Amino acid sequence: MNKYKELINLLFLKRTKFQRTVFFVLVDGILLTLSLYLSFYLRFDGNIEPQYINKFLNYLLVFLSVKYIVFAMFRLYHMSWSYVGFYELFDILKANTISLFLLLGIIFMLWSHSLFEGFPRSIPLIDYGISIMLIVMFRTSKRFYIQTRNRNNRSDTKQTLVIGAGNAGEQIVRDMQRQENSPYTPVGFIDDDVMKHGIYIQGVKVHGNREDISRIVEKLNVDIILLAIPSVSSRDIRDILSHIRKSSVKEIKTIPGLNELVSRNVSLSDLKEIQIEDIIGREQVSINKKVVTGFIQGKTVLITGAGGSIGSELVRQVLTFKPKKIIALDIDETELHQIELELSRHGNFELVSVVADVRDRHKIETVFNEYLPDVVFHAAAYKHVSMMEKYPEEAVRVNIFGTKIVAETAIACGTEKFVLVSTDKAIRPTNIMGATKRVAEKIVRELNSFGKTRFISVRFGNVIGSR
Repeated sequence: MNKYKELINLLFLKRTKFQRTVFFVLVDGILLTLSLYLSFYLRFDGNIEPQYINKFLNYLLVFLSVKYIVFAMFRLYHMSWSYVGFYELFDILKANTISLFLLLGIIFMLWSHSLFEGFPRSIPLIDYGISIMLIVMFRTSKRFYIQTRNRNNRSDTKQTLVIGAGNAGEQIVRDMQRQENSPYTPVGFIDDDVMKHGIYIQGVKVHGNREDISRIVEKLNVDIILLAIPSVSSRDIRDILSHIRKSSVKEIKTIPGLNELVSRNVSLSDLKEIQIEDIIGREQVSINKKVVTGFIQGKTVLITGAGGSIGSELVRQVLTFKPKKIIALDIDETELHQIELELSRHGNFELVSVVADVRDRHKIETVFNEYLPDVVFHAAAYKHVSMMEKYPEEAVRVNIFGTKIVAETAIACGTEKFVLVSTDKAIRPTNIMGATKRVAEKIVRELNSFGKTRFISVRFGNVIGSR
């Protein structure tokens, strides 16, 4: 059945291509006929002599035969009507030029023949100019129509300001105008090259440099800003973003850098959100997946504070390394419910949500005895510095005694590894939160001397992109 469908689709495709070719041939015939007639009309100031009118069909047969053959050689009947560009127009010019020289050669060789006896030598030259004009107008008509229609029918699209009026910016604007359902309407360019200020690219004006962004955003009612400078440095990105922050625009997109684009053209499909590595100017650290897989795969992993910003991300990351089971423990049932809903579509592992307080030794012991975790990531903690200055007793109860309870229970249940999520504020602490985390580090370090559990502390700095 599938073979029949493929055959039908193939036949339909061939039929469509054939119909398109026939359409182009017929329209070209009409235009070339009109071109030759206008050449005689202009040559004789609207009063064509009868001898040329009588032989017009013979002249037309020769002109059409030469041009059809040359046009076919230059694949003018295989070009896309919607995407005609410079190269296609150049092919049209070459085809018409070669046709001109061939026709001049034929007329010269048959000068003594009755057909071309007294034939005006200026006719091929006039016909050359008119036929190029008519063929180019026809080949570009659909693209012009699509772009004009799209430009005039964009009430529900986003007003887009493009940063960068170079090749990438021009290509992306062209793609916006060409795509029928493009969600973007280009309203202006920004470029630091003063020589480009005031000029129009693809019908879109270059309004100024990066210092003008805020003013231009307000003037043009911009909804989104697009960075179209693939060679820009991270320092320049940060500077441009500082000017964007002064405006009302909240949505910013960019295109890949030169290394990703290589030599291909840029299009709307390349648009992406600003990434952290775009701003900091270096690649993110890659994970040694082989080592981590051996650490987690097939094991039962307990994550405390699993509803928090770090704990929830630990759940997501641990999931990718195929654990046998994940025990997500947190005192906040709402956050636990959210992470449970988020990961419910992953059916190759077991996620157990446990609502519990790390200060409750009995509950923690019950959880450990029931699930016997092989690895523990202890991320449960109070972390906000200013709040802990107001409530130091809570920081002590959770960050110190909570850690001690979970760590001692891990030893008692034979847990293989215990990872304490600490903070850079534990280094020479100057606040309550940092001091309690420093004590927690000392506790797990001392507990390395008891039992077989290996204790590890990791210090997190301020996390870009966390809540």
